[in-house]
Amino acid sequence: GGFHNGLPAVAYYDSVNTVLKAAFMSGAAWSVVTLDERGGRFPSLSTADNNIAIAYASADGKSRFYLGPNVARDAARISVIDDGVRDPAKDGIAITGADMSLISLGSGNYYVGYQDQTAGDLVIRKRDTATGKWNTVMTAGKGESLGYYTRLTVADGKGYAIHVHSKTIMASGGPGIRNSLRLDMFNAP
Repeated sequence: GGFHNGLPAVAYYDSVNTVLKAAFMSGAAWSVVTLDERGGRFPSLSTADNNIAIAYASADGKSRFYLGPNVARDAARISVIDDGVRDPAKDGIAITGADMSLISLGSGNYYVGYQDQTAGDLVIRKRDTATGKWNTVMTAGKGESLGYYTRLTVADGKGYAIHVHSKTIMASGGPGIRNSLRLDMFNAP
């Protein structure tokens, strides 16, 4: 969530109706709007430059981006961050967009980090301010199960991705899971 024009705004996944919704304060009450009927799992909302931006995963495996001056249902405000066409197993579309983290550096500069669930990679992309297209800044993992609970931040011109690495291990009682916190850096001018 965040604040837009001084009022609170949140994005969330309505799991009953499987849609992306946003809620914002309107006077003394909350107003709720359905933004995308193709799904809206793992939404991350950022407010900057008088815009509301939301990164999320749709039901078709794609990662999507909503950008507008207010919360309104408008398909023209939705673009694709990741179409999932690079499936490493070559057996279909990759499923992308888990554990989204969207940040704005102002002036239309957005970065998003998320997990490519099919490959088990952490993916970080940057939005091109001129074209609106998303370019890959970094991919980490190569099937190592990275990118869980991703959070991005930028400080002193460096980007930081904090996320969980989940690894299956063999222990005396059988297989187990070992999770560790991981920090990756990326260029964020």
